[in-house]
Amino acid sequence: RGLFAVLALTRFYTARDKNGLARAVLDGALTHDPKDLRVLLLAARTASDARRYEEARQFGERAVELSPEQPEALATLGSIEAEGFRDLARARDRVRRAYAAAPQNPLVLDALGWVEHLGGDSQSAVLDLTRAAERDPENPRVLYHLGAALLGAGQPSAAHDRFERVLSLDPSFPTAPEIRTVLARR
Repeated sequence: RGLFAVLALTRFYTARDKNGLARAVLDGALTHDPKDLRVLLLAARTASDARRYEEARQFGERAVELSPEQPEALATLGSIEAEGFRDLARARDRVRRAYAAAPQNPLVLDALGWVEHLGGDSQSAVLDLTRAAERDPENPRVLYHLGAALLGAGQPSAAHDRFERVLSLDPSFPTAPEIRTVLARR
């Protein structure tokens, strides 16, 4: 129940550009239990969404220190390393280890596909991201990543469909302004 409250409040504040309050909720939860892996991963994703990559990496590293082979921790940190720091070699290593441990996990498939896309292999990324979207069809992050990979793979119509779905699920998604710009150009 505690994680649900932390998640709900973090999303509520983030959607209203109250990032300081969202961070305070996460900090409070981590003060209560500094080894709560789920809260650390939420904090890492929240900071990454806000493009505070150094902070995101610190949370991700703490999660991996607590549980070095936990697939979602490896996948989250791998995504941050690829997106925020362009450390594709380290990111690939982490997401491949995560995939070996949990090949059906949508968060792991999403990270694998996102790292592939950021590394320039949008065709392979589309396959993994499609599998992630099939397993978690209401996740705007997965759908955004799939849309970006589809765009990179030369499939703009399919990409636009995913981007529209992202905005319908979460109008305040972190990249909503960029998505609206892409959709306006069609």
